[in-house]
Amino acid sequence: MAFANGLIALTLIGTAENAQQTSNTLHIVKDSASGPPDVTELLNVATQFKTQIDTTYRAVACTDWTWDWIIAKNVPLPGEVTPAAKVSVAVNEAGTRSTTGT
Repeated sequence: MAFANGLIALTLIGTAENAQQTSNTLHIVKDSASGPPDVTELLNVATQFKTQIDTTYRAVACTDWTWDWIIAKNVPLPGEVTPAAKVSVAVNEAGTRSTTGT
């Protein structure tokens, strides 16, 4: 199995009141890494990311939306079909932006 050294994909999953799910994926790289991140590093990055961006991320989401979880996984090289190591961090927090009118 071949994975990119130091590359992590973070996917932020949320659900609106009407049950529509949203996801945003971003990638973080640690250039000095000599191998793919392990489960402990994935969990640390996901937890630290949540701590760093929590208030700001929820502030752009309406109050009828819930940030459900963060999934962190290592990224396979092109052509690789082996599943990546991954972790999920439960968030379960509502958005904080209120809207009025239509």
